[in-house]
Amino acid sequence: MTDPLFSNDSNSYNLPIEAMLDSSTDYETMSLKELNALVDTEILADTLADILSMPACMRSAAIADFEEIDPLLGAKLRLEVLLALD
Repeated sequence: MTDPLFSNDSNSYNLPIEAMLDSSTDYETMSLKELNALVDTEILADTLADILSMPACMRSAAIADFEEIDPLLGAKLRLEVLLALD
């Protein structure tokens, strides 16, 4: 039986990890601190886009949920949203 979601392009998790990595970045030589900062930046960029696409009345609750999972990154997200809306 085939996976019906596999052919859906919106499911990027089905792509090999190599297809999702930026080929110009040498991840193997990065320190853990640099790699963590890069991942945090990418998470913030994706999440910011998601938050800004939500109706304004839902944003605060979504950010609060995010902060519950990762307080430091959530605080950065809250600041990014404020700056984007300013």
